[in-house]
Amino acid sequence: TQGGRFGDRYIPTTSRHGDLAVYAAKRSDGATTIAVINKSLGGACDLSLEATGLKGKLQIWRFDSASNQVIEVPTETNTINGHLSLRIPSASASMLIVK
Repeated sequence: TQGGRFGDRYIPTTSRHGDLAVYAAKRSDGATTIAVINKSLGGACDLSLEATGLKGKLQIWRFDSASNQVIEVPTETNTINGHLSLRIPSASASMLIVK
């Protein structure tokens, strides 16, 4: 089969920012996936992710209206240790994968 899976077990999430939708799941291979959607057409949003106990290597994939394709996003850090701050572009969807 082609493609990937978002996850096998839903992880409850909340967002305090009206333009950001956040969803998380745990995959059977142990990775945690976090989908972040910026619904704003007017500008970027800052994401401050508090995830106590979430540690590992971080990969970010993104689709936005500027690139019109899915790209791997270079990050300032390639690991996460319970907290992460990101700027999410307008009208975009980002997939964070923590292994």
